[in-house]
Amino acid sequence: MSNLERQSKSSLRSRTFSSLSVRQSGTIQKSSSSQGGRLQKPTQKALSKPLLHILDKDERPGDMVSKPKAVALRGQMDVYIARAEIELRNAMQEKYEKPGDRYRIQHRNHDARLLFQQLAHLDLLPWSDRNVDYIHPDNLKNDLMFPLGHPILGRTYRRHPFKARFNEYYPVTDYFSLLFNEREQALLSLLGQLGATKITMTPIPATSTLNCQENLAAQLHQKVYKYPKQLDTSLQSIDFSRHPWLAGEPAWQEVVHERLERGALAAQFEFDCDVMGMLKSQIKMIGQLVPGLDSMRLPDNYKDAVANQILQPRQVKVEFCEIER
Repeated sequence: MSNLERQSKSSLRSRTFSSLSVRQSGTIQKSSSSQGGRLQKPTQKALSKPLLHILDKDERPGDMVSKPKAVALRGQMDVYIARAEIELRNAMQEKYEKPGDRYRIQHRNHDARLLFQQLAHLDLLPWSDRNVDYIHPDNLKNDLMFPLGHPILGRTYRRHPFKARFNEYYPVTDYFSLLFNEREQALLSLLGQLGATKITMTPIPATSTLNCQENLAAQLHQKVYKYPKQLDTSLQSIDFSRHPWLAGEPAWQEVVHERLERGALAAQFEFDCDVMGMLKSQIKMIGQLVPGLDSMRLPDNYKDAVANQILQPRQVKVEFCEIER
């Protein structure tokens, strides 16, 4: 590994993670050693589940999933249905509302109640028991890593998918975007080692027919990297230990194979935000619910549109230098 690669990785990690801080006086801060007395170390709980919830003051394990539902079902159902109807209209109906619908209000109310019932029937406690560790900040182990500004009381985090990095936790709200940035850097490193001279990453619009606005947006978010041409006579294999994401990326593996075995000079493939199929599972659940809605007329390609919005795919084009055999 070159000095430049080491410096780049070190800089990236320092910007992303900070050492664990321990709560004092209601906030998460670094602890200070006591003078003249013996400091009793709090019990540190072993974490074994993919999600970690930092308990807030007076919060108990399980409140995160049980309290919102309990409030909704305690005589306030009509309020929640009305709120669901408003959110539904704001999110979907303006775009997909049936034209000339004589029963628009009835259909909207039906859809709002359907969405509410789906939420009300969810039993999240077994899921919580299987997947979430609840812990007070004073009991967090000292080797855990969080992004700068974290951990925060009352927030939930998901651990890194690599077993060797299970001590690194990301906020669930930013989990896929943060890992996308990490995977993007890993892909650039891999393609650079393969001898890339130009790499272009372009967002893929939801529709195959681009209008002027969509085309302009794609160009504005396009990333282009150019590198000097260097003939490589020693490129024969890739060290998987230096590229841990490669094992779970079939498209990357195909590029590596074609480059090493046949000396490919160009490649094109897609790259999205999904990690271990988690987002694709969510898309499948949405696809099962949406057809039951009455107030909207969805376009034939709505599944592709939903998938595009969630996965945020990129088209990757790469050009390589020649390999001297």
